[in-house]
Amino acid sequence: MERIFDNTTPGSIIDKWIGEVYEGLNKKIEEFHSTGESESHRNVDFEFVNSSKFVDYVRDTLRSLKKREVSEDWIKSFAHLFREDFNSIYKNYPKEF
Repeated sequence: MERIFDNTTPGSIIDKWIGEVYEGLNKKIEEFHSTGESESHRNVDFEFVNSSKFVDYVRDTLRSLKKREVSEDWIKSFAHLFREDFNSIYKNYPKEF
């Protein structure tokens, strides 16, 4: 099965959203480690992406990129598709990763 986000148009708003969410995700995970929130949990990125806090994070990220309001349906759909994509990549990580 082809990954959903592989079909985005470079430079499109969806492409920008994906880039910002991925980039910000790395910063968010570093923040969790630096504040001790992660308790050195090696799967903190997986746990965060699959938590309700991730939808809030996506909402804040997408709204920061748009001049107009982003609908809740768009936010939830984006979060869902991002999770599917992220989880499909994550499950293929080597176990010692």
